[in-house]
Amino acid sequence: MARRQLLSDEERRLLLGVPRDPDALARHYTFTRSDQDLVAGRRGATNRLGFAVQLALLRHPAWPWHRWMSRSLSPEQRAEGAGLYSLSRNIGSSVGISVVSSLLTTNTQVNHADIAQHVTAFNRMFENPMIIRFWNPVTAVGRAALDAVVTQQAQVIAYIDDYKLLMIATVAVLPLLIVFKKTSSGPGADHSVAVE
Repeated sequence: MARRQLLSDEERRLLLGVPRDPDALARHYTFTRSDQDLVAGRRGATNRLGFAVQLALLRHPAWPWHRWMSRSLSPEQRAEGAGLYSLSRNIGSSVGISVVSSLLTTNTQVNHADIAQHVTAFNRMFENPMIIRFWNPVTAVGRAALDAVVTQQAQVIAYIDDYKLLMIATVAVLPLLIVFKKTSSGPGADHSVAVE
């Protein structure tokens, strides 16, 4: 089967390559004032750093895993490799999303039950007239408002637990970086994208 190349090497480098000149680096990875405000709006230094890294990576169209895969396979195996890679990525992300969603729902219910134990009509906080005005456990409207606040707090805790799980999974996978070896890309290496 004949394969044709859609992009020249120079076009591919311009589109997918990491910028080398200072202007392109500044354009992709320098934050504007509104970006800095978005980052500053996150709570905690770790959340700000994570948000900033994701924001910087979204600015660039290249995806390093795709480039790594195309360098490590021979040109005859790239179509099959791309299909297998896409299949495993889709299945893996589906399973991951299902697990995280299930944990989110379960943890929200558990946290709601834990928090609701402390919300009773005998709690001294309800002696404050400003609190009883909005969250009166005796009236139906007050109970509904209290339930909404308790559910919101339970969801926040559940999201924190989910992100903690994702962080632990990421840290557990980090040693695999040692296993991956850098492929040599000498002058004769073929990095062309093939389309059938």
